[in-house]
Amino acid sequence: MATITSINKEPGVDKVVILLIGGRGVGKHRLATALIQTRSSLTVEVRTCVKLPLPKENEQERPYIDLIIFIVDMTSRASKMILEESLPYLMPECFVDKVCFVAMNSSMVNSYSFGIDRVIDCGDLYGCPVLYGDLQSRSHLDNLAQQIINQAEVKAGLKYNISSNFVTASFHGP
Repeated sequence: MATITSINKEPGVDKVVILLIGGRGVGKHRLATALIQTRSSLTVEVRTCVKLPLPKENEQERPYIDLIIFIVDMTSRASKMILEESLPYLMPECFVDKVCFVAMNSSMVNSYSFGIDRVIDCGDLYGCPVLYGDLQSRSHLDNLAQQIINQAEVKAGLKYNISSNFVTASFHGP
């Protein structure tokens, strides 16, 4: 199995590759569609997987991954397990401005399977933003997709003198 690293890969020009990681049923494909449909000066390519590590096969053909999004369903204990099992497969250089955590169903506090503190702690530990999402309405989905595209544009260097953490701070939490 392969550890995700940025070594030996070159980023695309005017293109961003986003990897969505999350269990079945968390809305990866709905979010991927929204990301592709969101207006951006970049060409957006989205890849999905359930968890890390990625398979070793076809590793050479795999593109440079610009942004890694962990989708964590707050109502699913399995989602927390996927997050905890996947994190060790990222090399440390992947975290700086490359990883983002999305806490899904964050408004359903009474249905949480685990505390949101766990996701916030991951964001703090790795210096990565935590976004809050809900796929129940189109406006929430579009807002989340726009936040992720903003992160990608910062990562790609299209927004100067701004960090992805600042972009995240400009949006409100749950």
